[in-house]
Amino acid sequence: MTKQILITSLLLQILTFTAVTASYNNVTDEYVHHGNLVTIPSDIPRTARKVLLASNAIADFDIFPILPLLVTLSLTNNRLSEFPDLSNVSDSLELLFLGNNQIRSVDEARLTALTALESLILSGNLLTTIPDVRMPNLATLSINRNEMMATLPVLTLLGRTLISLKLGHPDLGLVSLESLKALPHLRTLSMERSGLSTLPNVVQANPLLANLFLRDNNIHQLPDDLFTNLGNIFRVDLRDNDLQHLPDVCYIQRNPLSL
Repeated sequence: MTKQILITSLLLQILTFTAVTASYNNVTDEYVHHGNLVTIPSDIPRTARKVLLASNAIADFDIFPILPLLVTLSLTNNRLSEFPDLSNVSDSLELLFLGNNQIRSVDEARLTALTALESLILSGNLLTTIPDVRMPNLATLSINRNEMMATLPVLTLLGRTLISLKLGHPDLGLVSLESLKALPHLRTLSMERSGLSTLPNVVQANPLLANLFLRDNNIHQLPDDLFTNLGNIFRVDLRDNDLQHLPDVCYIQRNPLSL
């Protein structure tokens, strides 16, 4: 199972699980508790590889417990106001879900401690920016729906390894060419619901980009030479825009277009 499929599966579990339960699966080493927690439970087995604590009322805590095998942690839909101290799981944690909390800033030391982290979901918080620090394994970053983030910062260090980036909110300002060029390995960019009126200049900035998701913006017109200058882009999603003019569709053969 690819990391992207695993992330999608976990998000579906988080969104659909409503019962107040605590359970541990000895086969998958998965600990699940949703519904009534106000702090991190003390009964998580040390053998846990996946801990799902979404949809509780967990506020800030001192430090996460020692779980030497932990790979996936979900704290989505809680009441965190700061990036948690996860140093006790820093060597193993690969997937971290912190969406839909009240996090206002990300502590640099706490972030850089997560040396194994591959995917970080911070959607739907109160961030104004994100630290530009070196994360050697980080490939996926979601910072969309942080409506206090004026634009994408220039991430010359953090952006070096990113393959997939999700950002945007209705009041997002112009994303600069410099910010996009700081993402040399980017293959998937999502800027849905970001109030865009024109296409970002991603082809010049991100030569490896393959997937561009721009659904639900205010884009009215596409350049006539769009499909001759898409570089390596394979998919463009422009649904729910107000397109008034389409370029010559004879160039769409290699580039599926969703309108």
